[in-house]
Amino acid sequence: MKLLIIHERAPEYAALIKAELPDLEITAARNKGEIPASLEETDIILAWRVPKDVLKKATNVKWLASPGAGADHLILPGLSEETVITKAPPLFGELIAEYVIGYVLHVSMCVGEVLRNMEKKSWTVPKRFRLRGRLMGILGMGTIGTEIARTARFFGMKVWGLRRTSRPSSEADRVFGIEELNDFLPHPDFIALTLPLTEETRNLIALDQLSLMKPTCWIINVGRGRILNEDDLARVLQEGKLGGYVADVFAKEPLQEKSPLWDLPNVIVTPHYAALTRPEEFVPSFVENFRRLVTGRPLLFQIDRDRGY
Repeated sequence: MKLLIIHERAPEYAALIKAELPDLEITAARNKGEIPASLEETDIILAWRVPKDVLKKATNVKWLASPGAGADHLILPGLSEETVITKAPPLFGELIAEYVIGYVLHVSMCVGEVLRNMEKKSWTVPKRFRLRGRLMGILGMGTIGTEIARTARFFGMKVWGLRRTSRPSSEADRVFGIEELNDFLPHPDFIALTLPLTEETRNLIALDQLSLMKPTCWIINVGRGRILNEDDLARVLQEGKLGGYVADVFAKEPLQEKSPLWDLPNVIVTPHYAALTRPEEFVPSFVENFRRLVTGRPLLFQIDRDRGY
């Protein structure tokens, strides 16, 4: 069988996979320019993103493997219904929880103000606040959302979760169904977005929803950029109707230079680095799934195309 890897760390992935699967024919492409012209015999593609022209040429792909936590961007027009799409195993919960709580602490400890005061050599005491008793709202109570909830509770925060159904969670004080979104939004002091991108969640947070939030609320987006309408967000932030925004994901990446989010003082832009996949952590699950593929068994961590995750 033939595997095409499209990733900036493709040689690392290739070496680790080859050590476990020596008979697998592997092509490692670090960028689009290194992708072979002929792809008709490619059986497997391992990639975070796949150029559309690659799918047009790779007409016999049986399995599309993403090393990321989500693979909604791989549900592409023209991709055969027979092609199985998989995502990474649950490797990212702790890393993303660290990111979210790190920036919650950044806000509560007024780190930005402290750094600005240092630049001015100003001995000014900021109005920091405790996390104990504050409400963390989490949109998406999967593996990542649950880990964020667990970490927030360690700091004494109350936790509300929201997901497709209001099924209880041991890590949340209360769980809402997605149809209760407008009842949920007015209460949290922080809102973490961890939802996958689906037709149901696209633009889920727009002007009407942003207007329901506390004017002191901070949103931390580690899910998908298109869950939230960035134009509406910028407007609300510019009008001083929201505490602030931290994001590791955007509607279009890299974030365009013309985006007003770059210039707002209460916005923190990070380059999709909250949970970078390490090849040595991902490859064991890839090897297991390859062995399942060749023996006709169901692959692990499959994406449900109807749900989008």
